[in-house]
Amino acid sequence: MIQSAIVVASLVPWANRANLICGSTVVPWTVKAGLSVKSVLFVCRGNLCRSPMAMAILCHRLTAVSAAHIVKVDSAGYYDWGAFPREAHPFARRAVEQLCGIDLLAEHVAKRWDSVMVEQASKIVVAEEWMKQDFPVGKVATMCELGGVPGDVPDPYGGDYPAFVDCARLIERLICTGIQTLRD
Repeated sequence: MIQSAIVVASLVPWANRANLICGSTVVPWTVKAGLSVKSVLFVCRGNLCRSPMAMAILCHRLTAVSAAHIVKVDSAGYYDWGAFPREAHPFARRAVEQLCGIDLLAEHVAKRWDSVMVEQASKIVVAEEWMKQDFPVGKVATMCELGGVPGDVPDPYGGDYPAFVDCARLIERLICTGIQTLRD
């Protein structure tokens, strides 16, 4: 299940390779000595649309850049779906597949964020400004702040497929602009 994505260092101590694991996709990633673990947590309302799309897009983008860190990428929401587990919205899955060329959310199951996730995260990225109040000041930023712009990423839930594609493209632009912030 794609509950999170993580770059895992090679088991061979002298190797300078790692694998980015995102769902069933394994992509080689060159790493350097002195690795430090970084953890990025994306948060939105239901963990059905924006935060899982951001998680998948960052995972995909990290494969395209040289990295000197091990990065764990996860997503969560405010809702606890309890006995009714929810997968990523079908339009979110299709939008990610359109952008990334693979359905990275095929096995995503929505979950609520908790204090352990917050404690373990190096950076918490929220979809809306009001969400920042629930997280430590030094760790949290909005998706828009990553891209150096004010505002919130609009929730596409309830919208049509083009609304999800627009949202995914916006998230991708913001992540690409702020990817160094997430790795530092």
